[in-house]
Parts: sequence; structure tokens; C-alpha cells
Amino acid sequence: MNRRWLLVATLAGLMLLGGCMGISPMGPAGAEHGPMMGNGGMMGGGMMNPQAPTGGSDAHTEGDEHAQTSPEGLSAAHNVPPEAAAVENPIPASQESVAMGARLYAQNCQACHGPQGKGDGPAGMALNPRPADLTAEHVQANTDGALFYIITHGVPGTAMPGWSQLSEEDRWHLVNYLRSLASH
Repeated sequence: MNRRWLLVATLAGLMLLGGCMGISPMGPAGAEHGPMMGNGGMMGGGMMNPQAPTGGSDAHTEGDEHAQTSPEGLSAAHNVPPEAAAVENPIPASQESVAMGARLYAQNCQACHGPQGKGDGPAGMALNPRPADLTAEHVQANTDGALFYIITHGVPGTAMPGWSQLSEEDRWHLVNYLRSLASH
């Protein structure tokens, strides 16, 4: 009798494990949050920016008031070299470019920054510091070159990864889309 129950329990356990083999540990959210949530992606640590936070609960927006309100100060706070901040966007902000940027944003950024760029995406709620509000005046005050640099290299001390794997053209489309968020 004991052997029969052992066999039944073993088979039930194998069936349970077999049924779970294709399930992501994050559940259906993996499909919603795009490629960054996959194996080795951002939330798995593969693309996380490795430098530790240097401030309080919102380290990337706290500190010197000038650093948060002037383009030069914000660029310096994100380690954007002056020559990178001076680069002009070679892609005109056409409807097509903004639409392409919107698609890229939905695939790669929305999970953390939210649908309107307010920093309130579902994956960003547990992050410390929280994702930036991309519509905020101090973010929009950045030059296009500074935004491109931040998208490319990420933000040290935060979970914001660099997106250098995107083509240069796609990163400029993202810059054009980020500019459009300020008017929403």
C-alpha cells in the first residue's frame, strides 16, 4: 500500500513539474514587458546598470537644485560628456519618427516608465530609485544629444540600462518620441 502511494505521489509531482516547465517566473507579464524581461534581460540583472545608488529613495532626482533644473546640471548628474550633449538629432521629428519611437518605447521603456512616461510603469514600482518622469521639465530640458547619450549608456546608480543594442536611428526615434511626451 505504501509503495502504491509513493508511486502516485511521485507521478503527481512529475506531472506538476512538467506542467510548469514552460511558465516564466514572472508569469504573463513577460509578454507585456517586451524583450527586456526575458532570460538575462533587465529584470534578470543582465542589463541592469551595475553602479550602486548614491542617494536616497529617488537618488537620480535628489540633490543640488541647479543640477535638477538646468540642462547642464542634469547632463552632468548623468555623466553626459559635453561633446555628447552637443550632438544634434539627425532624424527630423516627423510623425513617422515619433510613431516609430512610440513603438520602441512600448517595447523597451513602458514597463518601467509607464504609458505616458510618468515613471509609473508596473515594473518600475519596485525599483529604488524609481524610474524618471520623462515628462518632467528637468528631463525635457536636456538636449537631444544628452537624451541620446542617456538612452545609450543608461543611468548609473539606477536600474536604467543602456540601450546600445538598439540601432542609432532607433535611439534617435526614441528621443523624438520622448519630446512628444511633454505635450501629453
